[in-house]
Amino acid sequence: MLLPDYIAAHLDKPFEYGRLDCVLFVANWIKHKTGIDYLDGLPHWASERRALRIVKDMGGLEVAMDGRFERIHPNLAQDGHIALRRGGLMLFSGPHIVGPGLEQLEFVDRMEAECAWCF
Repeated sequence: MLLPDYIAAHLDKPFEYGRLDCVLFVANWIKHKTGIDYLDGLPHWASERRALRIVKDMGGLEVAMDGRFERIHPNLAQDGHIALRRGGLMLFSGPHIVGPGLEQLEFVDRMEAECAWCF
């Protein structure tokens, strides 16, 4: 599956903790591309409160990502690389970063990426 197909498969799906949240959206893409499950060993979450507790226990999302992936400047990110924006994870795709929104995937200008990682 290519990135456009992955994005298309999630276009109309709303954000839901433990099913389609920003971490799972990105982690499932990476697992598809690499075969590695970077969430292996982490407890499951089904609520915002539980998700925030897990992230806090890891030192924050940015720290957790730094421990698993190579940080790069957002200007060097390629399609499929990981972005951090406003505390949530997204994927780079062309001129956008893409991630789960309340009602469907959100497409935001890639210049809004605060950090980026490759794998």
